[in-house]
Amino acid sequence: MSLRTHPNLFALLRDLLLRPLSLVRAMSEGRVRLRWVWLVGGYVVGATVGLLALLGVWMPVGWRAFVIGISLTLVLVWIGAASFLFGPGANLSLRALMTFSFVRSTVALAPMMLVGFTLLFSPALLFLQQDWRVIIGFVLLLGVWGGGIATVMLVLAERRDEPPLLRWVAIAGAWLIAGLLWVFRPVDPLNSILWMWALVGFGLGLLRPLSYLWQAALSVALVLLAWFWVPARRLLPWHPVFVDELALMPLPGLGWLLRRACRDEMDCAGPWLLRVAQHPAQKQVAQRALDGLIREGNGHIVLFWLSTDPQGIAWLQELSEATRSCHRLVALYAHLAAVTDLAAWPAVIYAHQDVLTAMAPSHGGVAVQALLEAGTSTLAADRWSTAMAALGRATAPEGVETDPLWEALTTLRVWTDHQVPVLLTDRAQALVALWETLDQLDGWPVTLLEAMAEHLLYLLSIEYQRGD
Repeated sequence: MSLRTHPNLFALLRDLLLRPLSLVRAMSEGRVRLRWVWLVGGYVVGATVGLLALLGVWMPVGWRAFVIGISLTLVLVWIGAASFLFGPGANLSLRALMTFSFVRSTVALAPMMLVGFTLLFSPALLFLQQDWRVIIGFVLLLGVWGGGIATVMLVLAERRDEPPLLRWVAIAGAWLIAGLLWVFRPVDPLNSILWMWALVGFGLGLLRPLSYLWQAALSVALVLLAWFWVPARRLLPWHPVFVDELALMPLPGLGWLLRRACRDEMDCAGPWLLRVAQHPAQKQVAQRALDGLIREGNGHIVLFWLSTDPQGIAWLQELSEATRSCHRLVALYAHLAAVTDLAAWPAVIYAHQDVLTAMAPSHGGVAVQALLEAGTSTLAADRWSTAMAALGRATAPEGVETDPLWEALTTLRVWTDHQVPVLLTDRAQALVALWETLDQLDGWPVTLLEAMAEHLLYLLSIEYQRGD
């Protein structure tokens, strides 16, 4: 979301209902103006009042029913808005959270509750108050409303591991109690039936099965399109997981679609993989997709991209710290991306020496291993000749596709091949000129290569002093 002169009100309405965490973050960071959110709430309320006015033309609604409907709706809106203020993430602005809580509660409740209450108390429909089906339906809707509030509260809490588990536990608990009330009815059967339907609605509000129906169907359709050779990277932006942050149940084929997109073109698929990894309830799908790519032999390509992206680095750090069964390659790239002290490179590489030895046959692992081994030997060298011997061993095998890592190593290895331009008598200036061509790398490889270049210049200065 960006700060535009003219807001996209439909996108804001969608985010209010389906992407609450992203919207509150954007509001807290100033990327979405608060008055735009209030404007969306005003439009929804105005449309609801207009609908009531049209209904009043066809039937005698009455001012009494209208006042009762507004009063009861406001009470429920304030209850829902106050609930969103409990337990939000520490990085969310209180002003933005209060705006979101009131407007979101208004948008979600006003159309249904205002019309429902007004019709329920209108003179033409007084018989509805005596119909037990209407009463049960109303209680069921209240339960769904409570489950929806609990869902948004858990998402805004920003506890990455707890919300999905807590939602499943709450669903199971609510439906278990409802089943017990149905089987073992207490002394007051009417209250037990009402509580039973309220608990059923609460579980439905947490599970959101109606949303899952269209999301699962669309997910399967995208997988079928990818199966018939439509590029997966073009299909991912249409996946419902990026529209709904409240989706709880696993969407069929999402992991397969992510793996296929990453295999085809990691630069395009990487941001989508990270968005799934940041989803409140679907992050396990991204983790399983990453594990599948590693098992297929494509782990180095994916992990190298993640270890050079800021959000990817944060995800790798989270996986290496929070997951006991973290793959060794994930731990390796997480540690490489975390190195800030140039002197720590040899110790980090030595700690993962067994992984480096085992990963060479994998796709993309040869270049990474060559870079790390050349970096270790170069940084440990105390003579120019020793560093040159280490760089001389960093040669791409025949048949290996050239990538930026091999190009960077080749740039440094020109010292050993005497390919420095003759006109540049100062070899240090030649190395700097060659180093400026390395604009295709980011992250820890640049840090390591810069450390190697700095150490080479240091060794070269010592050689000059000895020559003098």
